[in-house]
Amino acid sequence: METAELSSAISTAKPGTWHLNHLMPSYNPISTAVAAQAQFETFGNFNYAARMTLDPKHNDLVQRSSTMIRSILYESTATTDFPSPEDKDIIDTALAHNDEMDVSGYLVRTRLKYYQVLEGEHDVLEDLLGMIQRDRRHTNVKILSDKTTDKRLFANWGMGYHLVTEQERDVFAGWAKQDEEFVQCMIDYMRKTAAQS
Repeated sequence: METAELSSAISTAKPGTWHLNHLMPSYNPISTAVAAQAQFETFGNFNYAARMTLDPKHNDLVQRSSTMIRSILYESTATTDFPSPEDKDIIDTALAHNDEMDVSGYLVRTRLKYYQVLEGEHDVLEDLLGMIQRDRRHTNVKILSDKTTDKRLFANWGMGYHLVTEQERDVFAGWAKQDEEFVQCMIDYMRKTAAQS
């Protein structure tokens, strides 16, 4: 795609969408109350929308692999502050690389934990997991789910992000679940959050 064409596609994107090819971040407060709690001028308790457009006339920007892909959900223990501007660095890095690697996913941050879904080719995710496990911004990376599927749950997200407020944490029923039930609750929560962005 030519630069002029890409600029035109970006400028005509629907509100609330994100082109992975666009280099400027977009911050969407999840509510006025949450926005008021933000501890950083451009990043704090914000729902970070890192999303591709679904507009079919720009489908050259949204094509994903239609073959079987790997889908992983992991949890890890955060070593950064809450909220942390370093979370923005994580998302910016994902945006810079995930499109070319055909990786999609979603990241949830609680006060103590990260939960992330990654979707893509097996070997690509294997390499990505190696880098993630070496990242000093978290420890104790634990794979909760690792499966092969023909359907991406976050196909239109380069890397979504949601910071869970204390109030949200208390109402999430999934904390009482274990194993596969917890995995399904967390993925459902991510999908619901993504749909509301």
